[in-house]
Order: sequence, then structure tokens, then C-alpha cells
Amino acid sequence: QEAIFELSRGEQDLIDDLKLARKAYHDPMLKLSIMSEEELTHIFGNLDAYIPLHEDLLVQLSKVTDPDGTVGEIGQIFANWLPRLNAYKDYCSNQLA
Repeated sequence: QEAIFELSRGEQDLIDDLKLARKAYHDPMLKLSIMSEEELTHIFGNLDAYIPLHEDLLVQLSKVTDPDGTVGEIGQIFANWLPRLNAYKDYCSNQLA
């Protein structure tokens, strides 16, 4: 139960961080023409895809969380959600060894 709680908490933190990265860095640099969309995508990836991806996981986890905070089975949630991580494929392929 603690690991599932930490997972949910981590997803919320990640969502907050991705939104902050978009608001504080990505969008201003694009608006001020400091960097092109292509350059920003190379650095930040597709934030417009990542944020809803993680928000959906958080919603799915909250649906199976009982009022007392315990969670039953989450295996099927991950089985359905993990293939969506392909959204990160292009971003990860940009990373240099």
C-alpha cells in the first residue's frame, strides 16, 4: 500500500513539474523566440502528450482507491497504461550516451 501511495504521489509531483517546465521555460522561450519549437521539443519532449498521459494514470489510480486510502488491484491499470509510454520514445531516442 505504501508503494502504491508513493506512486500516486510521484505521479502528482511529476505532473506538477511538467506543467511548471512548460509554463516557466518552454512557453516563454518559444514566445520570445529564444528557441524554436524543434529545439524545445528536443529538450522537453512533447509536454502536451506527457501531461495528460500522467494525469490519466493518476485518475485511474484514484478510481481504485478506497475512502480509507487502500488500493486493491492495479495490475490491469498498468497493463492498459504502459503501452502509452510510447509517447516518450522519440524523446528518449534524442538522448546521447
